[in-house]
Amino acid sequence: MPDLNAILNATDDNASLPLREVRLGKEPALVLLFTSDVDEVKLHFEEDETVRSYVPCPGDRCPRCFLGSAPGEFYLLPVVNIDSGDVEVLRISAGRGPGALLSLLRPHLQAPEPSQNVLSISRNGSRYRIESSKISEHADRGTRAIESFLAERAEGLQLVSVFPALTAAEMSELPRTARKLEAVGGYRSTGVARDGR
Repeated sequence: MPDLNAILNATDDNASLPLREVRLGKEPALVLLFTSDVDEVKLHFEEDETVRSYVPCPGDRCPRCFLGSAPGEFYLLPVVNIDSGDVEVLRISAGRGPGALLSLLRPHLQAPEPSQNVLSISRNGSRYRIESSKISEHADRGTRAIESFLAERAEGLQLVSVFPALTAAEMSELPRTARKLEAVGGYRSTGVARDGR
């Protein structure tokens, strides 16, 4: 008869949870920085109710780009989310200026020991706020989560995997996008037009 504790321990050690995005809103998210290494990505926000998320721009033949909707440029930064105890992805717009997350993060990333501070990050519309405080001596610093994340990263884990990946053809079939493409005409998601030409 199998031992449930052994099964749970094996699951904890061998199965990795999918990455999640840190959700920012009026209620602050508490995070720990452990690296300044980011992935640069281009993302569209897909409003179609079946997706309702940022999605990576598929590049060539992207229907959203064809319709004149340029993707946003973002940096993806892995952080430890204090709430979950996991490494999660902080999506940072490449835009700078007062109230922009990238600008507000700079002094914290450039601090002598950034991992010694807990950042409280909140967002109100497009304006962000960051407060920093020294991490408690006895607090969990996410060491196991970081080690696990770094091992997965070494095996090829991409931070962009936090978002649903759609091909150009899949994006073009989403109802809202399909209606727009049909209205303007001329779009091909592959080398063959819809009418076979």
